[in-house]
Amino acid sequence: VLDLQSTCKEKDSYEFTTLKDPTGKLPLKGVSFLSRAHLDFSGPGDSMAVAQISYELEGDPDSGGFSIIRRDVLRQGEGSSGGEGYTLCRRLQFVNLRFYDASGREYPLWDSRTGSEAQRNKVPSSILIELNFINPDDAANPYKFMTRLLLTGSIKT
Repeated sequence: VLDLQSTCKEKDSYEFTTLKDPTGKLPLKGVSFLSRAHLDFSGPGDSMAVAQISYELEGDPDSGGFSIIRRDVLRQGEGSSGGEGYTLCRRLQFVNLRFYDASGREYPLWDSRTGSEAQRNKVPSSILIELNFINPDDAANPYKFMTRLLLTGSIKT
């Protein structure tokens, strides 16, 4: 939650995009965005530094489902460093993300660089997240989770 609620601009522009799945098996591969929620596990660092954070789906061969991997790449000038991925959860069966602009219009994808006028140089006002986890005892009845996040980066002051 903090990652998404800490979305920020760099050089007066937002970077918030859905990642396309090159295999075509998934509606999307994940999301990537600039955030001030950088996590530095290597020691003391700038916790308010701008990082490119992504949540990506990867195949989980053990369960036949997917895993969510979090990557955090510190932005340093024009370059970047880091990016080691950490598995947040496994055994996902289904993922659905829906993005909403300030007027409440729903979008299946978001691209602050080349998207529609409602998306350009903006972050979504909110994101609906639905996750279904594999139920090893009853495949027809997955464990379901749903939440909706409001993103403060979209609030005009």
